[in-house]
Amino acid sequence: MGTITEAWEKARLAYQQRYVMYHKRWHDYHNAEDRGHMHECSYVLISIFGLTDKQMRELEKDHSGLTNDDLD
Repeated sequence: MGTITEAWEKARLAYQQRYVMYHKRWHDYHNAEDRGHMHECSYVLISIFGLTDKQMRELEKDHSGLTNDDLD
């Protein structure tokens, strides 16, 4: 894997972890700031990294921060 591809994958995984953290905090505490961070992360994951709605639901399902494709 090339250096750029590896950096891209690390950044995507970090954003997925960040999204899951804020998603869990939002559902536990309903803090507006957490909701804003969650929406920011989802925008980046969908618009920049190209995740689908299905993959976003996979992230939310078990809060692992990994999609089914990541697990394969």
